[in-house]
Amino acid sequence: MPAKIPVLLLTTTLDCGGCEKMVYELACSLKESSFTPVVASLTGGEYFTEKLKEQGIAVYSCAMAHYGQALAAYRFLSRLIHTHNITIIHSFLFHAAMMARALKIRFPHLRTIAAIRTMEQGKQWHLAVDRLTKRFSDYEIANCQAVRDFIIEKTRSQPDRIATIYNGIHERPLISSEERLGIREQYGWGPHDRIIGTVGSLEPVKNHALLIEAMGYLTKEMDNIRCVIAGEGRLRNQLQGLAKAFDVEDAVSFLGFVDDPLTLISAFDLFVLPSLWEGFPNVILEAFSQKVPVLARRVGGVEEIIPPGMHAITDNDRAYEFSWDIKRLLDDRQLGECLAQTGYERVRGEFTIERMAQETIAVYEEVLG
Repeated sequence: MPAKIPVLLLTTTLDCGGCEKMVYELACSLKESSFTPVVASLTGGEYFTEKLKEQGIAVYSCAMAHYGQALAAYRFLSRLIHTHNITIIHSFLFHAAMMARALKIRFPHLRTIAAIRTMEQGKQWHLAVDRLTKRFSDYEIANCQAVRDFIIEKTRSQPDRIATIYNGIHERPLISSEERLGIREQYGWGPHDRIIGTVGSLEPVKNHALLIEAMGYLTKEMDNIRCVIAGEGRLRNQLQGLAKAFDVEDAVSFLGFVDDPLTLISAFDLFVLPSLWEGFPNVILEAFSQKVPVLARRVGGVEEIIPPGMHAITDNDRAYEFSWDIKRLLDDRQLGECLAQTGYERVRGEFTIERMAQETIAVYEEVLG
């Protein structure tokens, strides 16, 4: 048998997040291919580090706490490249991509692939640095067409050196109606409560404030409506204060970190994504995988996931109009069920881990010639 080719999957962090989950899933898939995964993170992160170790995958942390430690991280990764005879560096997120490009200068034989996961609309300096260092990437992978178009326009990427590879998720059995009722009981929600919710870090880009303000209108229009926000972040205290200011603190629950968000989402009547910008939000795939209808703002690759013509994508960024988008999908049960079923079938057919891994391996083979 020919020797397996070592690939370094380099990410900024291995904390719990959508990008980090894709790194984990890809590493597990590569184990069964002609490539050997080695995973490294710049800053660490216990959540996926432990999961990778459980799968027998080599995983390292540069323990980089600030920019002043970048040189030490560079030296650490240089030794890692020698030790594992790395041929390809596949980077995820901005800082990891910059590190990979710096390593390419020292190791010209390396093939460098940058995974572009989001549209950095709020960080113009990222875009500027990306443009200046672009020549040190052999290839780029965008996780949706919207991101691909964005980086071509903003960073002057070469279209023939970019692949679009959609994220995938594992197929999990549908959680039964009885189990969903049990989940709702655990959180103190009754069978007649209407639960809308979202899952994501409590950061400005996720725009939770729009959802909380919309709840101020919804609680006046609808009985038994509750909003669930799962995730941690620097805005938690501010958002809790906002809920109090809009007099919806009893109707809005902040759950913090949830280890199994899919199970939580399965108990929602509607999943809501109010983000200011996104790349390709995995959380929509997870909602559809449990036949939960989705309402999302028109950002990133949302339109490439959600079936058109079902009032599930909105351009509204004012709370009153946004609240009516939510109310429409909650009131029209037939529309919500149709949306959930169509989304469910799309996820099962198009957005699988197996397809994502196969297409990524094809890119590896292409850059190796």
